[in-house]
Amino acid sequence: MPSALRFMPDMTFQYMDGHRYQLIKRLGAGSYGVVYRARERDPRSGKYVTRAIKVVPVHREGKSTTLREISMHSKVTGHHNIVGLHRAFQEGSYLYIVMDLLEGGDLHSHVNNKRTFSRNDALIKDVFLQILDGVEACHKQGVYHRDLKPENIFISSDLSRVCIGDFGLSTFSTESKSFNTGSRYYMCPECVDCDDELYPYSTLRADMWALGVILLNMVTGYIGWQTATIHDKQFRRFLEEEDNLLGVFPISKELNTILRRVFTIIPKDALTLSQLRREVRNVKTFYMSEEDRRAAPQDVEYMWNWYSSPASPVNSDESTDSEGGWDSWTESESDDSMSGEFCNCGMCDLPEVRIIQGPVSEPLLRRSPRALSSDEFPIRCPATRRAQLPPVSSSPSSSSSSSSSDSPITPETRPQDPPEIITCGPIEPFMLEGPVLCYGKDSKSAKEKGSVKTLHELACSFAAQSLQQA
Repeated sequence: MPSALRFMPDMTFQYMDGHRYQLIKRLGAGSYGVVYRARERDPRSGKYVTRAIKVVPVHREGKSTTLREISMHSKVTGHHNIVGLHRAFQEGSYLYIVMDLLEGGDLHSHVNNKRTFSRNDALIKDVFLQILDGVEACHKQGVYHRDLKPENIFISSDLSRVCIGDFGLSTFSTESKSFNTGSRYYMCPECVDCDDELYPYSTLRADMWALGVILLNMVTGYIGWQTATIHDKQFRRFLEEEDNLLGVFPISKELNTILRRVFTIIPKDALTLSQLRREVRNVKTFYMSEEDRRAAPQDVEYMWNWYSSPASPVNSDESTDSEGGWDSWTESESDDSMSGEFCNCGMCDLPEVRIIQGPVSEPLLRRSPRALSSDEFPIRCPATRRAQLPPVSSSPSSSSSSSSSDSPITPETRPQDPPEIITCGPIEPFMLEGPVLCYGKDSKSAKEKGSVKTLHELACSFAAQSLQQA
């Protein structure tokens, strides 16, 4: 599906809602809208606070999808570990969704570019437990995300706050027949490459499976397989060999036990969210001891050494990858960005964007593709060229790549750009009152006209419509 940039003008520096908001910088684009870095002015003090604002055309397809996202997000907003949704209002031909902007970017950039979590047990535990808190808050409200992945988890600049965002694929249903929903690397076996409507998959199980993949990714920088199906060589080996992960990754036996209980093919035997929290909290270390690494296969030592070093610098004329997160976009990248594999960069038919040479004898690592079914928020342009890490001793043939790789899979890497800093003052409490969907140039005048609907009312209305259609 084409990017919204093809039919939406550049609205940078424009004002809306009586000059209360100003769009500062375009961050990214999805299929239906464009995300901007923005600032919000306090009408009483004149001070500013930074926001992320998603702009969606009203009279194009995708409006119902956007309203669905708003209704789902409004149901769970207000929790410390969920991206705050402040307002949604319509002005002219556009719908504006005002949200928190976390300056630290997304989890993907911290894992792949900064390697923030490498060998840091305390930080891994703190961040992952916050992710669990956010997911639990969603589940308590009856909202199941279905697209949990590092790209949809955002972090503050000081790493003290971790938030879940992008509710475009979330649902109120505990079971779903919408198979292949989300991002394939993070889908549970009952969801990926299935079409038997007699056996719907559990949406809670889908979220729990994705959490296991995210945990492994945070600890090692990789993910273990391309799809959780018996046709995937890595996943099949994981099912056949009890200690398969210990022969590939430098993870502790504690973590291996946890992951095997998450990645069980029998859903009723899988860990619950509260059990997963307890197990992670009690972990002493996520990594192998030096003695265990010496006794492990050569691949384990290679993985240990690779992820412990700083991210390899990428030559500026050899890559156009971006950092990730809402603040990662440059104008040159966002101008040509497209959704999923439909990028006009001309290289998106290539499944790999990065080749890493290592001691293993078979092809190595792939990027994790973005699900075409997901309206990404925002969607980043895939890399147009390939980059390499410093090579280690290996035969030339070992650097080739194929779907039958014996080695784990890594998400794509994007070089880091420091976030733009915009000075802003504190915001008055009255500006953070309940989210409102209103119409007109000014929310105050809209209230006086009685045309204001709260997002809670919108969520209830959407749920009622869904039940009627069912």
